[in-house]
Amino acid sequence: MRQIGFRTSTVGENVKKTVIPCDYQHAICFGMTGSGKTASLILPTLASRLLKGHGIIAYTYKGHEHRKIKHLAKVFNRLEEVMEIGKPYGTYINLMSFLELNAVTKVLTSLIGGNVSRNGDSYWTLSAARLGVAVVDILRRIHKIDQIMTQEL
Repeated sequence: MRQIGFRTSTVGENVKKTVIPCDYQHAICFGMTGSGKTASLILPTLASRLLKGHGIIAYTYKGHEHRKIKHLAKVFNRLEEVMEIGKPYGTYINLMSFLELNAVTKVLTSLIGGNVSRNGDSYWTLSAARLGVAVVDILRRIHKIDQIMTQEL
């Protein structure tokens, strides 16, 4: 694994952990159910980041992984910083309401392909980003209308 930048170390007898270096922005881990992905890669990587003071957004679909994340946060004295989003474990938070449209434009432009398309023209990139921003703005406005309607009724 060393050739792709990950480091593996032995934690105990026959137990290995792999930590993704901090300069990696994206990684994927896949394997059979029960093969140890969470214990050998995800939790050690989260612990490494928490130790260094990094912020983490974790999306878990299993329904019980939030307990492990909170345990790690508690170990590193950061439990008070944990914010759970969604039911039944946390409070409802509309993430769309926190988005700044200029930031959304920058992110979408970057994701779509930067500022310039293959032929040197930025028209399609910017058009696609503007369309995405318009969708985000519409969703935000719908949410506001829904809040007003709910309060009125």
